[in-house]
Amino acid sequence: NNFDRIQDLIGFRILVNGIDECYAALSFIHENWTPIKNRFKDYIVNPKSNGYQSLHTTVTDSQNGPLRYLRPIEIQIRTHKMHRMAEYGVAAHWLYKEKRQQSKGGKAKQTEVSLAEQSKAERHNETMPLIDLFSDNIYVMTPAKEIRELPQTATPVDFAYAIHTEVGNRMTGAKTNGNITRLDSSLQSGDTVEILTSPRQEPRKEWLDFVKTRHARNKIKHALHERSREGRRKEGLEMLEREFKNHSLNLNRMIREGRMEKESRLHKNQEFEHILFSIGDGSIRSEEVRRWFADDPSSVTASTPESPAQPETKAKTRKKRIAESPPTNKILVDGMDNVMTRIAKCCSPDKSHSIQGYLTLERVITIHKYGCAYLQKLTPERMVKVRWGNRK
Repeated sequence: NNFDRIQDLIGFRILVNGIDECYAALSFIHENWTPIKNRFKDYIVNPKSNGYQSLHTTVTDSQNGPLRYLRPIEIQIRTHKMHRMAEYGVAAHWLYKEKRQQSKGGKAKQTEVSLAEQSKAERHNETMPLIDLFSDNIYVMTPAKEIRELPQTATPVDFAYAIHTEVGNRMTGAKTNGNITRLDSSLQSGDTVEILTSPRQEPRKEWLDFVKTRHARNKIKHALHERSREGRRKEGLEMLEREFKNHSLNLNRMIREGRMEKESRLHKNQEFEHILFSIGDGSIRSEEVRRWFADDPSSVTASTPESPAQPETKAKTRKKRIAESPPTNKILVDGMDNVMTRIAKCCSPDKSHSIQGYLTLERVITIHKYGCAYLQKLTPERMVKVRWGNRK
């Protein structure tokens, strides 16, 4: 089989006078033969480290439908000067001028032989693309006759990801030469493969057991990881919704108003989406996030860090708040009394403590112990001086 393939491996080198003619030749070739994807190299714009310049492309002479196998044809396009550089290395230009200056040319010929020996390895490297045609790669076509190069034994899944990541991710099946084929089957050079997709399909973990290309393997792993992250995010959101609902907090409204994003950055310096991931994987408790809103009047109850909260009814919590909060006329705010206040549950100050107030967005003053750790995280501009009214 290898000898059958060797007789159809063809390579051409085209020498032209100028760089513009290099690209004109390339354009003509690509218009008349089918280029193989990812086989074009522009070493004129991006020369190799040794100064080598050339255009490399690989095309196929199959334009009228699939053959028994495709015949790849590699073509190198370069100027005469580039060719001398490829043959004799960095001294080629000097050698060329010397040959023209010496009438007898004996010394030049000797120098040419010496340079040729010195650059033997270099010339070998630059002819390697022609030898590369004998590698164990296969050439597979889409129904639109776009060609993809793959390693031997590559599968339809490898081919799908070679076309596009989303084609691979949404793949449900494949047809090879018009026939339904297994996803783990090996493709052959010259096959025409149609990929069947569905918008509801997702990559499967078992694909990793048979794909051959690193590209396909990496894309599958990435998709599986993202799916796992999305699952954790949904679980975190559900847990947080239950926690907020049990304490009469409207999570959806807070998300719409941007308050969840703001508080997430304030307390954790993270986006709210990341907080949901963390709740889903257990690294952050939903109760901790709910405590961020302990001073919010829409919160009916709030727990202290030392004692987890238990779900309570609205009526029960209102009675509890009335019972625990000191009369408002017992607290003076900037020398004024009869101001709407509420005792903060994070520190629960009493008359034996020095206190400090915080003005919430709803114009309610929450009363904290002076130096409360939670209070230090809030906006300083909203701090208010307060004191117990019966203190002298």
